[in-house]
This record gives sequence, C-alpha cells and structure tokens, in this order.
Amino acid sequence: MRGDMKIYFVLLFLSTQAFSFNMDKCHKVALRGVGIGYVVSTSSFISSTGDCSMLGLVKHDQKLFIAQAYEPLQIDIARGSGDFSTAFADISKCNSLGKIVLKRALQKNYGKIYQDANFEDVEKTHSEILNVMKSDQVIIKNCQLDS
Repeated sequence: MRGDMKIYFVLLFLSTQAFSFNMDKCHKVALRGVGIGYVVSTSSFISSTGDCSMLGLVKHDQKLFIAQAYEPLQIDIARGSGDFSTAFADISKCNSLGKIVLKRALQKNYGKIYQDANFEDVEKTHSEILNVMKSDQVIIKNCQLDS
C-alpha cells in the first residue's frame, strides 16, 4: 500500500473512533432543538463530526471504505490477503481470528461478491460481503455485524 493511502485510511479509521454516533446524545439534541423552535439539521447525521455523525457505525464505515478503495479491496479479496482486506477487517471490528477467517471467506466467495466485475456497485458489493459474513459462525462471533 502506498504511504499516502495508508495514512489516509489510518486517519479515516481514527476519525471513526473519535466521532461515533451516539443515539442518546443525538436524540436529546434533536428533542431539545425541536422543543425551542428550531430543528437540528439532517446534515449532522452525515457529517464527519458530532454526536449525530454516522461515522463509527460499522456498516456505514464499511460502505465508505468500499467506495473509497473499491478496486484495491477487490484485488486483495481475490488474493485473500493485503492491506485493504486487513483494513476492511479492522473496520468490521474483527479480532485476529475473525480477520483470518473473514479474508478466507471473502476470497472463497469472490465470484458471488463481484458477479459483475465491470460495474462498481458499492451497495451490492457491501450486501454480498455482509451475506458472506453472516453465513459463517466464526465471523459472526469474532467480528461486529450489527451496527
């Protein structure tokens, strides 16, 4: 992985840790805002900072990562290893066993995940990856699938 790309993904990962969605705080802000006559902007839900930020939610971060690194992730999944597949496993909050099993499962199911290699469809790719993850008990136990 090129040095500048590695730094970018490390910063992306760190930003997800610092500004995770907080339902209680976000809900309180929204209620307080409506109660005094103004509405909290919906852009706060998609911004990169604040309690209402979507960053930090595993599914959101996975989709963002797939969109930003579609081709290199596809190559790593085909190989069964690499920095991008490791980063995806990190974003999926897999422990060490989960990372190993996830990479193998994704490689084994490459054809299912990338049925149409000429079209970069992040939603479809993400959906297929989640299907692979949900079909393996080791991945279910060693990675986070529910946020």
